[in-house]
Amino acid sequence: MTDISTAQLDVFKPGSTQQIVFIGQGKRAELFAARLRVAGFSFAECKLSAPRTNAQTKELAQTVANAGLVITALENPQEVEAVYLGEHGILAGVKPGSYLLDVSLCTPRLARELHALASLGECFFVEACEAGNAEACAATDATTNATANTTSAHTTSAHTTSAHTNTRLFVGGDTDTVQTLQPVFEALSTSVLLVGLAGQGASAKLAATICQAGAMMALVETITFALNSKVEPASILAMFATDPYVTPAMCDLAHHILDEQFENGPSLEVFFDELTVALDAADELDLAFPVLETAHQLYDLLMMVGGNHKALQALALVYREEAYCEKQGLDWGLAQRAMDVYEQAANFGFEYFDSYEDDECTDPSCGHRRYSSSDDDDYPRMDDYFSSN
Repeated sequence: MTDISTAQLDVFKPGSTQQIVFIGQGKRAELFAARLRVAGFSFAECKLSAPRTNAQTKELAQTVANAGLVITALENPQEVEAVYLGEHGILAGVKPGSYLLDVSLCTPRLARELHALASLGECFFVEACEAGNAEACAATDATTNATANTTSAHTTSAHTTSAHTNTRLFVGGDTDTVQTLQPVFEALSTSVLLVGLAGQGASAKLAATICQAGAMMALVETITFALNSKVEPASILAMFATDPYVTPAMCDLAHHILDEQFENGPSLEVFFDELTVALDAADELDLAFPVLETAHQLYDLLMMVGGNHKALQALALVYREEAYCEKQGLDWGLAQRAMDVYEQAANFGFEYFDSYEDDECTDPSCGHRRYSSSDDDDYPRMDDYFSSN
């Protein structure tokens, strides 16, 4: 393993001449890139979409070949694995001594594997997983346009600080490597916590996700119970304001629910992805979490009936009357249709619905169903309606 010299500890400060390559996708990646630019960092390359085509994949190794630091901000573990471990991925292209910082949604096991493989190539891998409350995420979203195209750190630093004051960055990696990248972490968040080795950053972030899921379940069910008991909304808010177990962020979400504001706040789709990764990580540890499982199923249901573009507090709609939900743009008929499809699959055999697309089987006698554009719409893809769990 290459030693870190004393001189290296200052190479990644804002204004550094080190080549930095940023590879990301989605709104979170745009936010990270904006924060770094505002802090004074510049990129030799900044790609805000994951490589898809063969040509883009082959270009990836060339893009990172001369980088001193590669930062990845991808949407799920599958993208992380493809970008790092592909034939022309990051680990195939970086030079020895390079630093690799992953701020993606990743599993603890994959983070540990990337750290080990990077070490074999004499590179330094660190993970930094962001967790933040709804208030912080909403503020960050509002700040994106103000910071993304800004060239002056002096005029925008206040905006950036307010945008992620309440976010936390859970860092996992070797102590010396973390120290080297400290200025980068501080540009990404005002709260940086070194929680252990690679993989433990992802574990801490997923633990925070589990906590948030449980808090959302408790908040929604408390409000539902109070409203059905004819407690006035003002009294509910007063109760939350004085309850020592309710955080300010939960109070804000309670206001949104009672004010029927179901689209202000962090993305439901992003949170659902985090819940899915948390469930998978719990399964790897042979842990059963009924609250997490229930939250995942209820959010899955909410997305199924058309709520995928709403915010986290829209979970409250699952508990409301059909007519009320219809006014909020939800269609419970989609849930019934999904159950009909599920029953059809059970009757015909679930393999009947497998391999609709990308069907490479050329044996007409194999017996499995083939999809064509002329097929009846009563047979949609199963993964259009149900989560992977």
